[in-house]
Amino acid sequence: MTDSEGREIAVIGATGFVGRHAVAHLQARGHRIRAVSRSGGRRPEWGAAVDAMAGDVVTGDGIETALRGADAVVHLVAIPREGGGRRFDEVNVRGVGRVLVIAWSSSVPWQRSPCILGRACPRGRAGAGA
Repeated sequence: MTDSEGREIAVIGATGFVGRHAVAHLQARGHRIRAVSRSGGRRPEWGAAVDAMAGDVVTGDGIETALRGADAVVHLVAIPREGGGRRFDEVNVRGVGRVLVIAWSSSVPWQRSPCILGRACPRGRAGAGA
């Protein structure tokens, strides 16, 4: 499948700082977006073409539904500090694990950017495949 054909991409953490930019970038490249957030809320700039869905990486609720039939998943959920009952180990570690298990069991390819993880982007890798 080429970029010109567009893919169905689930962006988990779509309403966050990085997620909203990822949604805009992928949408501009012609992909269909499933914007996954805890609340299932929409950002005004998305328009009707983005499918907003609720999914919680801590409980796993809604994640399988959001990933079912997707061509790719981009996981962007992370908390920079603990608070409001949200802990690093539950969100940043176990949350990623929950999403991986669901993605693998659903045969959804896993897409990530090393830039988002705070490491230098290897030449030719940033944005590859998305």
